[in-house]
Amino acid sequence: MKWLVYCPDEYYRQLWDYYLRKSNNLICLFASSFQDLDRFEFERLVCCQENKYLAQEAKEKGIITYFVGQAEPKNKDIYHGIYLFNNLKNIIDKAYDIKTIPETFSATNMAFFMPWLIKKIKNKDSTEGICWVADKENYLAADIKEYYALDIKSNEAETKEINIRLNGAQNFKSKASAKINIYLPTYYRLEKTKKSILSIIETGKKSKHDVKIYIGDNNTKLADMKSWLRNLEGAEVYFHPENVGKANIVNLLHKKARICDYIFSIDSDMVVESQPYHPFDRMIDILERCDNTGLVSSNQKDCNQHWFGRGVEQSNERGFPIGFSPNGVGIAGGCIVMRTHDWDEIGGYKENHDIYTGDDGILTYNVIRLLGKKILVSLDAYLVHPMPGEEERGYTEWKSKSWQRDQLNFIKDNYTGSNKKGYYD
Repeated sequence: MKWLVYCPDEYYRQLWDYYLRKSNNLICLFASSFQDLDRFEFERLVCCQENKYLAQEAKEKGIITYFVGQAEPKNKDIYHGIYLFNNLKNIIDKAYDIKTIPETFSATNMAFFMPWLIKKIKNKDSTEGICWVADKENYLAADIKEYYALDIKSNEAETKEINIRLNGAQNFKSKASAKINIYLPTYYRLEKTKKSILSIIETGKKSKHDVKIYIGDNNTKLADMKSWLRNLEGAEVYFHPENVGKANIVNLLHKKARICDYIFSIDSDMVVESQPYHPFDRMIDILERCDNTGLVSSNQKDCNQHWFGRGVEQSNERGFPIGFSPNGVGIAGGCIVMRTHDWDEIGGYKENHDIYTGDDGILTYNVIRLLGKKILVSLDAYLVHPMPGEEERGYTEWKSKSWQRDQLNFIKDNYTGSNKKGYYD
């Protein structure tokens, strides 16, 4: 039997892995993309954290889908069954003398119940809606002892154990011919903008995916800029009658653009250089292969604004060198990619907030808060972020004052900021 377990917690992933492999079940831990459902023909999906899109897709494909967690999911009707556990210590204390419990046992984990849960889900037993595994007074001490003693007998004829966890980039092939939309806002700094956009257009042509570039001009009051954009080939350009800031112009581009699989938002001073990996393709591979990832930011060369060593740590996941932050703080924008359905779920950038201040910070915060997904940096896919030139000193100081004024208040839903006009307006 083939199981797909979607679980954000490393310890519980190890539990699922241990018990499912012990019973010779085929398991793919933490696969989250739709093509994984098509590729491996799973028979069971277990979500230990809500993933509405994955669960809906699985159910439509006839995969028996369960939710296992500590709190009721918002979308209860997606799942064939729901098992909840809580306050396990109170139940165990009634069943055992505390001295008989192994020292390594944590009273808040699912270890006692895992074999029983797997047996129920494997046999497609009905939960009759929501079943509390613990936290109910009518659970008897004998039940707990039965769970703890229960083991699952392997049916060797059913399947042979195969490792398909794909824990290496060399084993992964991302979706072929995916549609990528790249959104670029423009303002001033003509020479930087030209260098940036031309490098992105050329890089898009080399992608294995179908890339289309959309440029939104925030009413740049430079005749040379508008003339250059009007004659630009390789991108669709939209001229907005006023400066509405990065967040609003990117959201507007998305509304006008074609339907796509992935969205890139790239600042118009970011330049692509030749490198071992195609940066856009590499970022998508990380988005699809690394555990529960909702947004990937490129690395930055020269003026690197990721807070490495100050909250952003470096690691390796599934063969990819990545940067991560437990709370998402310290991971900059500049060049980011998201799945379109995730972008739409959180509503893209926050609108009507402020000109030039906090856009990416709000976006990354919402990916964590609303989607429950991680933010990563692709360490080996980078764009050059040039240091501000002398002509940008006034703008840089103006923006710095905005940050000092807002601090982290900008992530609050009801915070509107003060900049209703851009620096150059």
